[in-house]
Amino acid sequence: MQLFKERLLNPEGCPPSIVLTDYTPFSVEEVVRRGVHRIRPASDKGEELRDVVTWFFVIEYAKKCQKQVVLITNDGDFRDGDNFHPDLVEDIRKNKIDVLLWRTLWDFVKDNALSFEDINPQQTQLVIPEAEIIALITTTFKQRPLEEGTVEFVNLPTPQFQSATKYKIDETSFYIEADYEGVAYLSITEHYVTSLLNLRNTRNILIDSEEEDVPSHSASAYRLTKKVGRDGEPYFTAETLSVIPKSVYEARYKAKLSARLVAGKTESTEVIQFHFTLKQKSRAVSPK
Repeated sequence: MQLFKERLLNPEGCPPSIVLTDYTPFSVEEVVRRGVHRIRPASDKGEELRDVVTWFFVIEYAKKCQKQVVLITNDGDFRDGDNFHPDLVEDIRKNKIDVLLWRTLWDFVKDNALSFEDINPQQTQLVIPEAEIIALITTTFKQRPLEEGTVEFVNLPTPQFQSATKYKIDETSFYIEADYEGVAYLSITEHYVTSLLNLRNTRNILIDSEEEDVPSHSASAYRLTKKVGRDGEPYFTAETLSVIPKSVYEARYKAKLSARLVAGKTESTEVIQFHFTLKQKSRAVSPK
């Protein structure tokens, strides 16, 4: 655990991290007040008080360092379109601080790059090899929840390069974004519901979410859904989900990949945007 903490505080190839732990400049009463009165970044339901605490840390840090501070968040409770919500704009004005807002780290990097240039497929593959591109897109398909079922296998022909841009962060660091598209063929295992039960005696049921698939010892699984009866007591409905053979779908996709290049070495790669449409090619026959 100590090693993990040290790596968080001193990430390789990045500026050192600062952990803010001093809560004394602001009070619990002020956090609660913003929740009660729905003052952003508290939500319209008076929740998200952790966001309120985060915002107070931003204010206090900006006051302390007397420099321009950047908040990077895609949380809608901080925002009004692309700008701060008026409640936060008023906080900035009253505290006489300079805080800027970006949606994502990548947006911030691109907008503040020293320079940028378009690069060709060959230059892109020096940073993200074709095998890694295929692996990233394949993994993304498998991790996406689908109404059609569970993706068991992905047949992914070579993705088609569309464009790529290289952003210069400093003399040895670069950020690359690359767009690919193509067609993949997905083998999807579907399920169908065979029975529905109401379970009142839940003492032996452990469930971490409102809805969860619980594997059984047979070829089926049970989807448990938590509900509340008229008497106010909780209960679960249990759907028996039986596996049927796989169906094949054609998926047309568009993927945006990113990579960080430091001192000529690729430090990290990931899929940052992914969209696709499905078309069924062959359908398995459901059991009677």
